[in-house]
Amino acid sequence: MDELVGRLVVSKAGRDKGKPFVIIKVINDRFVLLADGELRKVDNPKIKNIKHLQMINRGLPEITAILKRGEVLENHRLRKLVRSSWSEYQEENREGGSLCDERGCH
Repeated sequence: MDELVGRLVVSKAGRDKGKPFVIIKVINDRFVLLADGELRKVDNPKIKNIKHLQMINRGLPEITAILKRGEVLENHRLRKLVRSSWSEYQEENREGGSLCDERGCH
């Protein structure tokens, strides 16, 4: 389950539906802690059930490395990485027709 840390995900349920986050910690086999550096800061992450997340085939190795070294993950750095990875993902999938946006994933 630790391979999920640093993974870009999209919320499929709740008020944050359709928003991208990064998994910053795995609590157990059902729940993870999420942050995006903007709405959910690193010091106040969101607890989310894994079944309410869409896993994006994109990891953020910079985040994984920082967390594994035990360093403090800064919100501005996380925010920048989430935005750039999310934009890249949307561009890649724009041609394929499968796109997650603020209304959700379809």
